[in-house]
Amino acid sequence: MSRSTLRPPSRRATLPALLAVAALTLTACGSADAGTGGGAGSTGGSGSETTEAETDAGEPVAGGDLVWALETEPLTLNPQTNGQNKAKLLLRNLVDSYLYKNADGSYDPWLAESFTYDDAETQLTLVLREGVTFSDGDVLDSAAVLANLDQARVEGYSGQAVFSLRNVTDVATPDERTVVITLSQPDAFLLDYLSSLNGAPISPTSITTAANLAAGGTDVAGTGPFVLESYTAGQDVVLTQRADYDWAPEAADHDGPAHLDSVTYRFLGEASTRTGALTSGQVDAIDGVQSIDVPLFADSEEFTYDRALNNGLPYTYYFNVSQAPLDDVRVRQAFIKGVDLDAVLQGVHHGEVDRALAPVSSISPFYDESVGASYETDVDGANALLDEAGWTERDAEGYRTKGGARLTIVDYAAAPYLRDNRELLGQAISASLKENVGIDFQFSPVDAGTATEKADANDYQIFDNSRGDADSGQPLIFLYATDGTLARGKVDDTALDTLLTEAAATNDVATRTDLYQQAQQHIAENAYSLPIYVPQDNVAAASGVHGIAIDEAGGVLWSAYDIWKEAGA
Repeated sequence: MSRSTLRPPSRRATLPALLAVAALTLTACGSADAGTGGGAGSTGGSGSETTEAETDAGEPVAGGDLVWALETEPLTLNPQTNGQNKAKLLLRNLVDSYLYKNADGSYDPWLAESFTYDDAETQLTLVLREGVTFSDGDVLDSAAVLANLDQARVEGYSGQAVFSLRNVTDVATPDERTVVITLSQPDAFLLDYLSSLNGAPISPTSITTAANLAAGGTDVAGTGPFVLESYTAGQDVVLTQRADYDWAPEAADHDGPAHLDSVTYRFLGEASTRTGALTSGQVDAIDGVQSIDVPLFADSEEFTYDRALNNGLPYTYYFNVSQAPLDDVRVRQAFIKGVDLDAVLQGVHHGEVDRALAPVSSISPFYDESVGASYETDVDGANALLDEAGWTERDAEGYRTKGGARLTIVDYAAAPYLRDNRELLGQAISASLKENVGIDFQFSPVDAGTATEKADANDYQIFDNSRGDADSGQPLIFLYATDGTLARGKVDDTALDTLLTEAAATNDVATRTDLYQQAQQHIAENAYSLPIYVPQDNVAAASGVHGIAIDEAGGVLWSAYDIWKEAGA
């Protein structure tokens, strides 16, 4: 049995929940009290979660070509405009960030060798690392940073940047290595942006000359350890090692160029096809391993299997509180209590996903485990709530009715974003609700255009979504704030808005944690949503592949920088 390659980068601060992932027991993954460890910037401990198999593998081997089959083809090859969580592991090879975010919410230098706020936390000074260049030869200097921040704020370019830079009033460049960013008020999300994939710089030449900047391509240059050699739509992306790379973050396992000569990411959307490609030796690694295939890799000496829970927000059903019948809190509570999620997830995912029991991911430093009781199954309680709400009659098919109208709740799910067997999951939830409480829940996959039309017309009862963010506070605003960019739940709650606004206006982690936990309690008490499961990145690889790592802040797969292959593998 081998479950042992995935680990956090060696000098990175670790979160107990993620150490359970590093230990890689399939049942303990995501436990909030699974262990402890050292990390980046710490003075005690090894700061490494290298497993026994990794230790036995010997010294890394330079050279070799890796072929990785991906579940998801990127919609863009420009990291600044990317919105796909599953595309991050590919795009992170091409770019670096100014800062490096740790699992506990703290930051370390990366392309910026130092970063300092003034006492009011409204002026941030970055001092850039010397000698960093883009793959097209441009130098990373203060003018390059200014060009990137100006481009990020161009209307329609990057929705993430518009939010993260909303309080920026001025960017000054007093010398070639210094950048001073002035804010109208303190903003916790600026540092997160500067550590993110979306905030990673690309070359000034790319900004001014790329044929299609938003879409990216071979004419968009970053500072990362690999260079985009070619892209064949629907087929693959080929990356080649950058020989002069020498500015890896402190958390990396090594310095200098990447171990591998090249990485080819093949796009194989069908899980069974990816499994077949790995077992037949056509590829070295795959992501998106379907639950039924886990034993094939986890119980074999020829392969390794690992998974990491994503930060951000779980896969969640957001209730549209502006539309009947979910404008009645009793119906929302009955929906939550009426579905047996433990049984549903076991049936669909065979125990290979973690049930969500809070509005944020269980690996978030803001996670409040105390709200879990609000999401427990209670069929008798659910039926009592629906009786109290007046849904006392039944039609010929067994669904509840009131005044001759059936208790129907519809989710028009955008088909391009369905993954992790979410359609099957929706069908199972529908069956559970019918059997237990008589709710007619319809999970209806539609094309993206139809989903948008329904949303614009406010013609739906549920919006399903998951968010993979290194800072789970940000998507809480997107989805629950009155004016949130994804506020399909139509929540208009002044008390909740106040908590989210106050948490965004401080960089103190303890204060933010308290405020976000209060927000989670408020969300749970008002039954604004049903968290279902915590999304994850999982990977299977040939046993001769080593160094696959996770970005603990986001809980997603990291770049191929530290990956290496045994000779002959």
